[in-house]
Amino acid sequence: MAYDETRDRTVVFGGVGAAGELLADTWEFDGATWSEAAGPGPAARRHHTMTYDASASSLVLFGGHDGVGPLGDTWVRDAAGAWSQRLPRRRRRRAPGTAPPTIPAPIRW
Repeated sequence: MAYDETRDRTVVFGGVGAAGELLADTWEFDGATWSEAAGPGPAARRHHTMTYDASASSLVLFGGHDGVGPLGDTWVRDAAGAWSQRLPRRRRRRAPGTAPPTIPAPIRW
């Protein structure tokens, strides 16, 4: 659960239903009424973390557990309420023929 400052709503994603099933629904609370948000989003999960990123005016959801194992994915919900998965940036490769960085030898006293 996190508070979306841009949309002025508290947002809840996923969790566990009454019968023990994992949920993949998004709900918003405007201070008076709960409403289910439409559209696709992250897979069902529990024990995830969600926070508001003021610099991007978006919610960020990370990880959790899908009932089989831990999840390490990241999802962002933008100011319009749409979810999108964010993938890590790829590490830059060294230019061909260059040596890897060296690690200094330990100092022996």
